[in-house]
Amino acid sequence: MKNEIVRKRLQQDRVTTYAKLCAEADKIEKRRLKLRDKIIKLMERGYVCPKSGPYLVLLTYQERHPVAWKEEWMELCKRVYGAKKRKQMLNLILDEAPLIKTPMLLPRVNPDYRIVERDKVVEMRGAA
Repeated sequence: MKNEIVRKRLQQDRVTTYAKLCAEADKIEKRRLKLRDKIIKLMERGYVCPKSGPYLVLLTYQERHPVAWKEEWMELCKRVYGAKKRKQMLNLILDEAPLIKTPMLLPRVNPDYRIVERDKVVEMRGAA
C-alpha cells in the first residue's frame, strides 16, 4: 500500500475562523474603499487634513498606464517576434500609451501629535 494517499482533515475551527476572517476582511476593504473615495472627493474640492490628530493623510497622484492586456499581448509578441523584439515592442507601446493620474491616499503618523496624558505622566515622574 505504498501509493495509498492518507487524507488528513483540517480542524474545523481553523477553517471556520479563516472563513470568518475573509468575510470580515471583505467588509473592511469595501468600507475602506468607500471612505477613501469620499476623502479624495473632499480633498479635491479643497478640504485639508486636520493637523491635530494622531494620523494624517496625504493626497497624491500616481501615473499609470491603462494597459490591462499587457501579459497576453507580451506572450503573443514573444511567440511572433521573439524575446528581443518583444522588449522593443513593449517600450514602443508604453511610450505611446497615455498616462492616467490615479489618486492615492498615503496615511502616515503625525510627527507633531502630542499625547497629553503621556506628558502628564512624565511631568509627575519628574516632580517626584
